[in-house]
Amino acid sequence: MSQYLFPMASAENYFRMFAKSLVQSGGSLRWESGDGISELSVTPIHERTFDGLLVSEMVTLTHTLPAFANLSPDRIAYLNSMATISSLVPADHSGPTRLVSKVGIFSTDRKAAERLYAPLLCTEAVVSGWHAAHIMRDQFQQDPELSPLQMTNQDPPCDNADFEAIKAITDRVRYYGSLGDRHFTVELPWEAGAVTQLMNLEEFRNGMRASHGLSEERLDRMAGKTSLLQILVAEHPLYGRGISSILELPFAPDDPATIRMANELNAWELSGADLPPHFGAWCIGSRALTYVSFLPTQFCVPGILHSLTVWMSARHARVHQWLNASPSRQ
Repeated sequence: MSQYLFPMASAENYFRMFAKSLVQSGGSLRWESGDGISELSVTPIHERTFDGLLVSEMVTLTHTLPAFANLSPDRIAYLNSMATISSLVPADHSGPTRLVSKVGIFSTDRKAAERLYAPLLCTEAVVSGWHAAHIMRDQFQQDPELSPLQMTNQDPPCDNADFEAIKAITDRVRYYGSLGDRHFTVELPWEAGAVTQLMNLEEFRNGMRASHGLSEERLDRMAGKTSLLQILVAEHPLYGRGISSILELPFAPDDPATIRMANELNAWELSGADLPPHFGAWCIGSRALTYVSFLPTQFCVPGILHSLTVWMSARHARVHQWLNASPSRQ
């Protein structure tokens, strides 16, 4: 039995197939990738979550590149919109500007480490150096078949029934959601009592007033600020087909404070043992402060839609708590 819950021996065997420069040291695997250096590390920890669960390990995938030093924080906040499951984090006390993804592994999560986290992180490890080199050269679109991945022209193995199953998760807590063709959308309340932005449309509001006899005060609360989560089959300009998940918070993209917040959030994602897996990036989206994650079809392990829904919902709640704890950030 491995000393780690994360299958480091299997990861090492996998990396040695394409990384001839790989060096193993303790709980770290390090190798040259693209124009920089990639490293997968497992750090034993012993931290309890707020609900008493034990987090035993922190697994981190990092890619560093000298040219990252030339990126401004504003530029990083926009480049992260191209993320797969790693985010660009500006230089700080922990290290230089780097691409990072991470996950805390609960003491009882060996199967999840082997069947979910390892496939995602090991596949991302193959991609991150190539991804970094392309975004640094402003190459944001090309034939996906030229990427390091396989199955780029294939849809992920999920159908509308899978999307109906994840909608059922949010239906149970009475969030307002809808379905399209392999596309799930749900509004998560940002303000207390908020339900849907549709409540700001007079026709929709009139219908709710007539059918439910709701007071104007109640209708106003229901029309409060919400965040928008979308999970859908989509296409990435570098990696082809896959599953995109997009969480938009109600902060304007053209506010300088939003840019600062996006970078702070990516650093914050690395700080807590009991935060959801950081498989994506906070960025400046076209409409709002946004968390994006794109899983190419090759990444799509069984049950991934369920995991994405749970992770994004938890992320929304934790970010709300973080901002409320320090109103000056808003």
